[in-house]
Formats: sequence, structure tokens, C-alpha cells
Amino acid sequence: YEEFARHPVETFREVADFDLRMHDDGDEALSVVQIARRLTHPDLPRLLPVLARSRSPEVREAIASLWTGRPDTADAASLAALTLDPAAGVRRTAARAAAAIRSWSLLDRMASDPDPVVRREVALAIGAAAEHASAAGTTLDTLSSDGAMPVRAAAYVARLLQGTPVSLPP
Repeated sequence: YEEFARHPVETFREVADFDLRMHDDGDEALSVVQIARRLTHPDLPRLLPVLARSRSPEVREAIASLWTGRPDTADAASLAALTLDPAAGVRRTAARAAAAIRSWSLLDRMASDPDPVVRREVALAIGAAAEHASAAGTTLDTLSSDGAMPVRAAAYVARLLQGTPVSLPP
């Protein structure tokens, strides 16, 4: 890993092969994700889905965060699995990644997540993607009538971010 830190592009294939064999869930995996944020390499599509299946919620969340910032590296099937992750933090981050790759169907499914904090994040992720989020209008309709006030408020904010004129909430 020291050589990788000094020469990430040249040694990435070796590190990817090592991580794929070891299924590492520790600091090494998080380091690989951090470097992958800034690296363009043909082995990324092979490595990232494996790391998305890590036993560590921190690694899975880091992958979802990576896909939020680098949607070109996202694996749709792995992201779909992260939207159903047992860890709510992973699902919240996966909502942002789903918006980044414009997967409105994933966000629509996440609108019924049992955790209101996740549903709130879905609304905010749609709002942050305002320039292309008109396809998620029905999802925002669902979230606007949610039983949790923070979710309804986030749906209201999302509509404002989209430039949709809305009346003041009650």
C-alpha cells in the first residue's frame, strides 16, 4: 500500500487484485475508496461493486458517497442493493448516489423506506438534482403527504429547489 500511495495509477491493478482476494473491510478498503475518488482507471468497474458488498457499513457508505461524486463509476445493480442496506446511513448516502445517476425508480422505491430520515434524504436528493428531477415529481408527491413532518418539509424544499412555485406550508 505504500507503493500504491506514491504511484496510484501504476499500481492500482495490483492493489485491486489484492483487495478482491482479501475482501478487506478495514482501513485499506477505505483508503482504496479515497484514492478511487480521484483516479480514473479501467479496473474501477471491477473493484467498486466488490467493495459495495463489504461487511463494513463504513466501506459501503464510502462507495455510495464515491458514486455520488463520480456517477460515471457507479454500478447500477450494486447501488440498488445499497438502497436496501440494513444500515440507514448507507441508504441515506445511496439516495444521493441514486439522484446523481438519475435513477428516479430507485428514489421512488426509497420513498417508502421505513426510516423517515432516509425518506427525508430522498426528497433532498431529488431537490439537489433540480435540473433533471421533473421525472421524480410523483415521488415528491408521495413524500409531500408523508406522515413525518421533516419528510414533508424536505419535499417542500425540494420543490422550491426545482423552481416549482408552492404555497407556504401550514
